[in-house]
Amino acid sequence: MPLFEKAVSKFYGSYEALANNGYYQTPVNNDIWGAPGYSLFHDIYSEVDLWNRISGTGPTCIVTCWNEKSTYGGLMPWHVFTIIKTHQLSNGTRLVQLRNPFAWEWYQGPWSDESSEWTEQFK
Repeated sequence: MPLFEKAVSKFYGSYEALANNGYYQTPVNNDIWGAPGYSLFHDIYSEVDLWNRISGTGPTCIVTCWNEKSTYGGLMPWHVFTIIKTHQLSNGTRLVQLRNPFAWEWYQGPWSDESSEWTEQFK
């Protein structure tokens, strides 16, 4: 998805041109794929509703996300990440696997690769 976003930003002139016009991932997806799309914001939807919508998408859907407020667990704000899959653990913990297109950023928060949450039971 970041590659497609780059192509659209070149078409419109720059990433700044996209941002200045409020042109984020949903319109980028619509322009490239010609398919309908929509944005979900977690300050509007409940955690359960967001989870159901994200985890209920099929393998042919492209789902992206970004962190717009601040650095979270080492992931920089305003970068687009593709959601690869979702999984709910036996203890109810919900995990979202993201594709990180940036080699210099590594998620260091809860459930990261080196996290202590990964007990033998959950590995």
